[in-house]
Amino acid sequence: MEKLRLLTFKNIVDPLYNEKVSYIYFPIEWLEIVEIHYRTFLLTSKLKLVNERLYDMFSDILFIQHNPYILKEDTPWIVAKEPMRQEQLDYIFQSWYEVIHDWKPNKLIDPPHLEWQYDLISNLPVLHDKKTFSKWVPALITHIFCEQPLRMKNKNDEEVYFSPLRSQRVSEAMSEPIKDEETQDYFAYVYRFEYITRGGENIPLLKVSIGIRRFYQQYNHKDISILLGRKRSQILISTPEFESNKKNQRFVKLKVQQAEKGIKWIKRFRNLKDEYRIGGEVKLEHILQCPKEYIRGTNKRVLLPYNENIYKVQGTKIKLGIKVREKKSF
Repeated sequence: MEKLRLLTFKNIVDPLYNEKVSYIYFPIEWLEIVEIHYRTFLLTSKLKLVNERLYDMFSDILFIQHNPYILKEDTPWIVAKEPMRQEQLDYIFQSWYEVIHDWKPNKLIDPPHLEWQYDLISNLPVLHDKKTFSKWVPALITHIFCEQPLRMKNKNDEEVYFSPLRSQRVSEAMSEPIKDEETQDYFAYVYRFEYITRGGENIPLLKVSIGIRRFYQQYNHKDISILLGRKRSQILISTPEFESNKKNQRFVKLKVQQAEKGIKWIKRFRNLKDEYRIGGEVKLEHILQCPKEYIRGTNKRVLLPYNENIYKVQGTKIKLGIKVREKKSF
């Protein structure tokens, strides 16, 4: 995705303190397991890596604490704009359990039953720590941005809906796939929100940039290496609520890698894909053969974004960039 710097905003944190969020506490029954570990730094480091993967997969997460020893103090463990789906929570539970219960068997048989709580951010001290701002501030702003459609002047005032995504330390609002009238190919507009501080003054700022994301949409095995940028790549899968409300999409981000004939799931995600009903009756090979069918999303929506490194691949016909007219509209 080509980035174009647009705006930088000040005074971004205080107004968010009046926003209402959801949160859950750490399972009480797990505290004894945590206490067994004597290498506390190693445990927190492993959980921090797990959390980075969870942020990337589930955009609904605003913040998740990686230090289990702080969680003994009745501080929120997971904070979200709205309660998360149970299958997402179950995956988070299993991911954490495998780390804190690092002896066999570590398959979580009976997941904890946790009740979501609700409160204003002003009443949640864990989110007042400046070290957490880069996690939850751009993520929350993205969710607020996606609550209402954006009217596109160059699209005859058409309403375009956006979905929240997470990528590294950047939160994104990606539009629904839009068909280019000239090429008949699909693309998406992407707003990127990033929390930064101004050097020396340490003033919190929100950097906003915009670009276009393009998707694999024509069956061509020779194109697979370009799709992946010769590495692993992401696949975006709409969660089940998409079927009942196409204007309020949520995506789970999973990973695929190049295989001898096409692509295959990265081992870590082979089971999770079944939770979103793209395993079994729907194969990756079918998605590659009929990509536009999944982009349109009659029953489910599956998107295969091109790896951003493809624009450096010699001979690629995949174009990047955003038109001047569209820049003005945004």
